[in-house]
Order: sequence, then C-alpha cells, then structure tokens
Amino acid sequence: MKDVGSKATPEVIKTWVEVYQLFQECTGERRERLQQVADRLGVSFKVARRRLRNYEAMKKGGKR
Repeated sequence: MKDVGSKATPEVIKTWVEVYQLFQECTGERRERLQQVADRLGVSFKVARRRLRNYEAMKKGGKR
C-alpha cells in the first residue's frame, strides 16, 4: 500500500484532482456529492468513487 499512486501517470492524477475539486464544491452527504460529480463528468458513480478514493489514498501516502 506504500506505493499507492506512484504508478499513475500525470494525466490520471489530474482526473483524480478534478474529481476531488468538484467533490469539494458540491453540497450534501458523501454519496450525494459523489453522484453530483459523476453527473457533471459524465461517468458512473463507481468511476467517480474510485477516482476520489485514489486521490485520497495518494494524499494519505504523502504523494503529490
């Protein structure tokens, strides 16, 4: 788990950051906010959730 985010390309990391920024702008509970992000980006809830989790794991791991 130490290397979470280390294999991701800059383009992929950019999508994680985009999801996180949209997530912060939305209101409501976590699930509602994720659904709003998914709708805005035109992706499924599952994809939006995965990208947000990847972003959170990357930040928790101290990577940028």
